[in-house]
Order: sequence, then structure tokens, then C-alpha cells
Amino acid sequence: MGHEPMRLYLFDEELKHYGVKGMKWGVRKERETSRRRSTLLPGDTVLRKGTTFQRIATGSNMAYTQGVFLSYTAKDKDLYRGVLGRMRVSWLIQNEPGKVQLKQLTMTANKDIRIPSKEKRIEELEKLLKTDKEAVIALINEGETTSRRSKGYDVNKTNAVDNTMYERFNHSLGLGVEKHPVIAKYYKSLKEQGYDAIPDENDIRLSTFKARAPVILFDTMDSIGDIKVKNLSAGEVFAAYNRTIGEKTVRSLLLPSGIGNERLSQDSKGVATRSERQQMQDKYSLNKDYTMTNLAQNWGVDRLTSSQIRAVSRRMDEGKTHAEATAEVINVGNKVLDIILSRKNL
Repeated sequence: MGHEPMRLYLFDEELKHYGVKGMKWGVRKERETSRRRSTLLPGDTVLRKGTTFQRIATGSNMAYTQGVFLSYTAKDKDLYRGVLGRMRVSWLIQNEPGKVQLKQLTMTANKDIRIPSKEKRIEELEKLLKTDKEAVIALINEGETTSRRSKGYDVNKTNAVDNTMYERFNHSLGLGVEKHPVIAKYYKSLKEQGYDAIPDENDIRLSTFKARAPVILFDTMDSIGDIKVKNLSAGEVFAAYNRTIGEKTVRSLLLPSGIGNERLSQDSKGVATRSERQQMQDKYSLNKDYTMTNLAQNWGVDRLTSSQIRAVSRRMDEGKTHAEATAEVINVGNKVLDIILSRKNL
């Protein structure tokens, strides 16, 4: 998806906003919005200043400033690190085998992040439909096409917003503000009323993730300070996937696709600390020489199970190369299959 380039410089694995000397990020239009921010409306949610947000990115999709999809709860961060991480490395090994690397961006809010109620989000879409009907319907229908959904909207017949239309609109936000200026207009309208983000309802409902509280931040240049960047190790992605895939599968079974509730609540400091400690331990869940490219090969090409990947890592602990270890593990699997088939005279 297309987005405006983020004006950033990299120093000691930190991304810093770059602007005019003396500029203070997060202060612009403060007088205009401070009054609106002082009073929460029914259904509004606030994530406190200092909340850390996470984005799992490849080298080619880091430069976003508007409409940035982020996670902030410990469980969601773990989910995206593992499940989205697996999806991305599997894709990279098939399409860009020389660039198999994932980065974890950690963004800290430099102010309270205010999120409007569902009613307010729908109300703003109704307003947008009155002024930009053709653009809104075109956006939604493009989103319908990319997801192969059957329901479409006729610009000549559609005059009212229901919950289904809003959900489809929310799904289409992933198409990006650069390609669809009407998305930027929607964000701007809410931002002018003192809001900073909306829930990523598509990932809450979608069985691919069934996340709890992912959000779409309107403008990182306004609400985020320095951004820390780290390269994820194979062990971190592998461990996070194994830790979260079971619960995600259960949630998908209990909550069919299209069903899911927002859980916009802040983690306790204890939960956040335990999550950071767990990620440090994850680094050592695979052999230190087992790279992200190795993991991508085993997931995206060899289709190894988690137990087989652990077996590869153990053989690497014994001094074997990744190629030697993988070949041995695959050969063992084939022998077992041959024995089973021979016993059944197949």
C-alpha cells in the first residue's frame, strides 16, 4: 500500500523525526485541539502518553506517517511479531530471497492518544459520504475486490451508512492515503476534533489475526516521538509464533471470521515488563547462527513443522551447518513416512 514517506534519520538504531530547528513535535495546533481534548465523549478511549506502539516491518514498508497500523498491547505485539512475522518471511524467501529481514519499530506516544467511539466513527463516515460519495464507494468496492467479498455498493443507490458499510470502509483503509485521498480526508476530520487514532477493526474480526486492540494512528509526525528500530532474530519470530498460534486458532474457532470485539485497554506495567523479558529470552530459542533467512527457508520452502525446526537447531548446536541439519531432518521425516507406508503396503 502507498503512503507518504516518513522524514526520518537513523542514529544508533533510533529513528528520529527531522524538522525545522526549534520545532517541537506534537505541539502544532495545540490551541485548536486542547479544549476538545479536555472532555471525553461517551465511548471515547484514551491511551496514555508514553504508550509504546509496535510495527513489524520489512525494509520496503517502514516509511509511513499517515494511517499507520500498530499494536500496543503485549498480547497483540506478540501475535504480530509471530504470525505476521511468519507471513512476511515466507513471502520474502519466495519473492525477495536476498532481503529476508524483519524490523521491529517501537514508537512512543508523546501525548495522550484519543480514540473516538464506534458511533462517532460511523457518524464521520456518514458526513464523508455526503461530500465525497463517489470516492468513498470506489474505495470500499476496491477493498471488496481485493478481499473477494461478494457485497458491493452502487454509488447511485447508496445513501446511508450501516455497520456493515463502516466495517468494509475500515477494511479498505489498508489501501493507503496516497492512493486514496478520501482516507486522508476522513482522518483529518477526526483529527481536527482532537482524535488521534481509530481501531483496526478488520484485524479484530479477521481470522488471520483475531487481534484484540490494533489501532490505526492518523499521523505519527504529530503524536510520536523518537522511534526505536531493531532487527528481529529468527528465534524471536519463531518463539512468538509458537506462543501465539494456539490461542489465535482457538479464538478463530470461537469467533468466526467477521466477529470480534475491541478491547482498548492499557497493559499494566507488570505485563509490559514480563513481555520485554520474554522477548529477550526468545533470542536464545534457536541456535545463535540460525538466521532469519534460514527460518524463512524452513517455513516458506521446506515447510518444516516447529518440532522439525527445533531439531534443525539442535543439530546446528552439534556443529552442523543449517543446510546439513535441514537435510538430515527432512531425510528422517521421509524415512518415517516410508516405514508407515510400507507397513500399510502402500
